[in-house]
Amino acid sequence: MRKISNWAKENKITFNEQKSKIMMISSGKTRENKDVSIYLNNKLLEQDNTFKYPRIIIDSKLNFRKHIIYTSTKCSKLINALTKSKN
Repeated sequence: MRKISNWAKENKITFNEQKSKIMMISSGKTRENKDVSIYLNNKLLEQDNTFKYPRIIIDSKLNFRKHIIYTSTKCSKLINALTKSKN
């Protein structure tokens, strides 16, 4: 993180430590839960098991199951709203 912070300062880029999170990525075979302490601007970053990148949800096993559940729920709500508006 020190190298990333130095690079950001040199290129006049700032990272918001309140919005930044970390996620440990592992293969589906390992079941270990590792807690890692990573600091940005002397503040501990929160560790999360999922990451939402603009429209995709990825979990720590690089699995798209949560994304599929989220998308299908969103589609169901939209279909229900369209059905109600039809009447």
